Amino acid sequence: MDRMSRLETEVEGLRVREDIRALKARYWRMLDQFMEDAVEGLFSAHAVLDFMDYGSIEGRPAIVDFFTSDVLEAYDMMIHHGSNSEIERTSSHSATGIWQYEAWTLAKGTGIGYWHAGWYEDRYIIEDDVWKIEYSKGQHHFNSRVTDQWAKHRFENDEWPPRAR
Repeated sequence: MDRMSRLETEVEGLRVREDIRALKARYWRMLDQFMEDAVEGLFSAHAVLDFMDYGSIEGRPAIVDFFTSDVLEAYDMMIHHGSNSEIERTSSHSATGIWQYEAWTLAKGTGIGYWHAGWYEDRYIIEDDVWKIEYSKGQHHFNSRVTDQWAKHRFENDEWPPRAR
């Protein structure tokens, strides 16, 4: 492979990683700004969401319903921050990603704030010429009321029990 071909390959890899970072940023912005109309454009037609306490949700229609009927209705406020992405292209039309996240949420109508932290393990595919989430598995390091000592009470909140391991 000549120098120009190597550079083109490297630039394409950077573009793919940046496109996927932008996709994940849109995912968190959809949550934080309660953008119901944005959910459908993030996921592939046959996407699977393995979402902690909620179990497995399969197919874009079910995922859209989950976010619009459950998640976006459960909070008065959400602030997500994702970082430390590890993105690897696995083929010309697929990739994987691992992300750390933190979120601060305010449970609807309660005034109770929570601090969440954990990671996502994702798979992405190109569908209709754009990157979409094909599979996303979220795991918690902890969920804690903002007023609690999170290190001492990592999973003791009755309102948000962790998924059994």
